[in-house]
Amino acid sequence: MWKAIRTGAAGLLVALSSSSALAHDGRHGGHDDHDECVDLSGDFVSALVGGPGCASPVGMCTAGELTGDIEGVYAFTMTSMIPVSDDPAETTFQFTGNSTITTADGVIYGEDSGQLTFSGDFAFMTFVRAVDGEGCYDDISGSLLATGNLDLITGLTSGGWEATFCGVEQCFDDDDWHGDHHGGGSCRSR
Repeated sequence: MWKAIRTGAAGLLVALSSSSALAHDGRHGGHDDHDECVDLSGDFVSALVGGPGCASPVGMCTAGELTGDIEGVYAFTMTSMIPVSDDPAETTFQFTGNSTITTADGVIYGEDSGQLTFSGDFAFMTFVRAVDGEGCYDDISGSLLATGNLDLITGLTSGGWEATFCGVEQCFDDDDWHGDHHGGGSCRSR
């Protein structure tokens, strides 16, 4: 069942990334035809964070590392978590939260919505909408989809991510970068 959810979510990201709604939903009210959108991907690992370092009202925070087309660290704070049904045996929950991705070139702030299953391989997915940025990501819009698994014994999560971001062409370099970009101009990468 989770594989179907993950496949559906990936299909949704592909459909949304090709629409103007995804590329033009940023805090600056959208981009014109001269802005580049870039397709990015990579992997992540993270650990559960508890205690005073976690400001989550539901007690779920993670801190980790992104690798791939964007390299940096990230922090996630879950702000809500509710079961997908009223069944007391339900093990799948929908959640919301906030993410911060910090790279050598700037910071990306995102709002998360996703799903986590507390059974089987503890699969999860989160859809992160970029809502603000600093440094080279100052004019960012778009989103990131991460899918992975949570290990409750070790407290570690791992998986992969895919993103389509616009207004970040200054963050990537055509000489080093292996992803796809749409539009004109040059790109710079880490």
